[in-house]
Amino acid sequence: MEPSRRGKGSHRMFTGVVNGQIRKVTVTFHSGDIKRGTVGSIIRVSGLEKNLFGK
Repeated sequence: MEPSRRGKGSHRMFTGVVNGQIRKVTVTFHSGDIKRGTVGSIIRVSGLEKNLFGK
């Protein structure tokens, strides 16, 4: 997925094609860890497989 910049802020937007579908994912970009539920949501919205992200 490629990052796309739209203004300022603490989030990054990524756009890419997964399995023939265009996917747009917004990811928080803060210092520190991302919560487990947020990571799960990012993976779900991205359409990518969980095993690509490790444990």
